[in-house]
Amino acid sequence: MQGKGASRQALLKYMMQNFSLGQDESSVNTHLKSALKHGLEKGDLQNTTGKGVVGNIRLLKAKTTKAAKKPAPAAKKPKNKDKVEEAIKKHPTPWPPRSWQEPTPPWNQDKKGAKKPAKNATASKAKAAAAAKAKAKKQAAAAKAKAAAAAKVKKPAKKRKNPVK
Repeated sequence: MQGKGASRQALLKYMMQNFSLGQDESSVNTHLKSALKHGLEKGDLQNTTGKGVVGNIRLLKAKTTKAAKKPAPAAKKPKNKDKVEEAIKKHPTPWPPRSWQEPTPPWNQDKKGAKKPAKNATASKAKAAAAAKAKAKKQAAAAKAKAAAAAKVKKPAKKRKNPVK
């Protein structure tokens, strides 16, 4: 006897009680609707009553195919396993040998004793001058703000007359 299925509301209630999906039931409901709709389109789910995500929905049993039942072929072992092991013992160097590998380009090779090209002296002087100029400008602005604050004299607050004597 096949089951009648479950409604979307029953599925939502079960999921909210048994899984940590957060407190926002409306967002979980939205995701559940889209998942049920996708499952119905794909053929994994079936409506027992109603249309779409309305009504009772049940899970169909997965169809097994012959291709799925076949076990994966085992990895082939080399026929001459002993010879391979002996070759590895004799030649512990990495395979393929370095002589077979592509040579590294000259710009990636570390050359000992090679001098680095000298930096452009005028460019570095110009950068230093620009930095000094910017620093002086900031200091001048700070001094000007400080002088303006010092020049501003606070007036004493007016005394209020007491209306009741």
